[in-house]
Amino acid sequence: MILRIWLSVLCAAFWLVLSGCSSTTTLPDGGDADDGSSNTDGPVLCSGPSDCPSGWDCVDGVCKQVGTCSCNYDCDKARNEVCNRGNGKCEIGSPPTQCSSDCDCYANETCSGSTCVPSGGDQQTCQQDSDCPDPEHQACRNNRCVPKSCATREDCAGATCLVCKNSECTAPPPVCQGINDCCVGFHCNFGTCLPDQTGCRSDSDCLRCGFSTANQCSDQSACQNDNDCLDTAYPRCNTDTGACQPECISDIDCKLPGQKCVNSHCVTPGCTPASCQQGQWCDASDGQCKPGCDENADCVPPQTCNYSTHQCGQTDCCGGACSPEQYCDTVSCTCADSCVTNVGCVLVPCSTGVCDSNLKKCLVCPDTYQCDTATGRCRCTAQTVCPNGMTCNTTTGQCEGGSTCNPPCQSGYTCVNGQCVPNGTGQDGDPCMTDADCSAGLLCNSSIFCIICMMFSQDFNPDFACRYECSVLGGTCPVPDRTCTLSRFYGSSGALDPKGMCQAPF
Repeated sequence: MILRIWLSVLCAAFWLVLSGCSSTTTLPDGGDADDGSSNTDGPVLCSGPSDCPSGWDCVDGVCKQVGTCSCNYDCDKARNEVCNRGNGKCEIGSPPTQCSSDCDCYANETCSGSTCVPSGGDQQTCQQDSDCPDPEHQACRNNRCVPKSCATREDCAGATCLVCKNSECTAPPPVCQGINDCCVGFHCNFGTCLPDQTGCRSDSDCLRCGFSTANQCSDQSACQNDNDCLDTAYPRCNTDTGACQPECISDIDCKLPGQKCVNSHCVTPGCTPASCQQGQWCDASDGQCKPGCDENADCVPPQTCNYSTHQCGQTDCCGGACSPEQYCDTVSCTCADSCVTNVGCVLVPCSTGVCDSNLKKCLVCPDTYQCDTATGRCRCTAQTVCPNGMTCNTTTGQCEGGSTCNPPCQSGYTCVNGQCVPNGTGQDGDPCMTDADCSAGLLCNSSIFCIICMMFSQDFNPDFACRYECSVLGGTCPVPDRTCTLSRFYGSSGALDPKGMCQAPF
């Protein structure tokens, strides 16, 4: 019995010696150094690089092997390394020329205006996360304080308003598209992050206040008409959804002709005689520039401006006193004799001084105009190019403008300031690059795609298409099975384009 006990002790001691001399070393991630066998102890937690073995670093409180990365600031800029986020490895490559967040930049850099710029000195050096200025949202990596990785916006909650973008906590974008673009405690409302509302004491504390519910802000969607919408920023009630909304997002939302959407309100822009184009006059009653005249220069000679009616006019100033062999020269208001050669024509202001051999009279009307001998008026013709966007009404012989076109425009043309101008030919679904490629009433959805993707990959060639323009506030499209969305962007700031497009189902 004693011998059996001693043999057991010797075997146990021998086993311990073998275990201590084993060449297999347990790694922080639960694997082994040489045979890759699994270790059930799990990852090794750390508070700084000193807690990890050689060749490993403390990343977000867990020891990870050096060389792995989640952002470019984990890699060596001097060696032209970039982070391949697909395999989590630093690889030799071309650093990006633009950035969307600090994750695209290297250590000691920050993303500003889509460009990586020096952060104003070395980033805060550290040994552990607690050494960073904001340990709640920063982690110590390679002895530098960098944004801590995140999965949701709740991971970035704290005293500083941050959201989770590209797996890191960063400042919210200037224009939000959803709740994830706003920090915790805020929600996205028409592109703006607004505080979540709870209690109230008066209507000014929220859009509507229901005292019957223990001083709680009542549901904004309870509106039945515009009178229920008390917040001046959201004065219009959408009876389909029951939600108060801004009066307008783009000009298409305004009900009255000529109104424009300014700061989410439909306004009638004011005018002055100087602000109106030649051939227009300023109607102070509605602040609109209208076809007509404010001065004689707005009229086609020999017409002058009637300031009481703001219309260009002309009369038979000869009073019908001219004989059949004569005609009324409306420039000089005299009966002019017929002519045979140019010598017989007296050059007066606005007169050509040319004798028409067929009519045997001196021409006083501009080129492409005809003189009506019965009235003494110059009449425009189909060949006349009227000024300031007006068009010739061949029935009256007068240049008129600019809201209608005479004759009406053909298909593929739009009447603009009294002139027919060609449209883009793109129909719904046709390829395009800009709005000019699309027909009237359609927009090109080119700006909703990842332009940065096109810059970084020559193989990224998306197909852009013309889509119907729509009112986001109205939410309806002129074609069925389409959704009116505010989805376009413009500029490096990422601001929303205030126009809606009818998107086809994905």
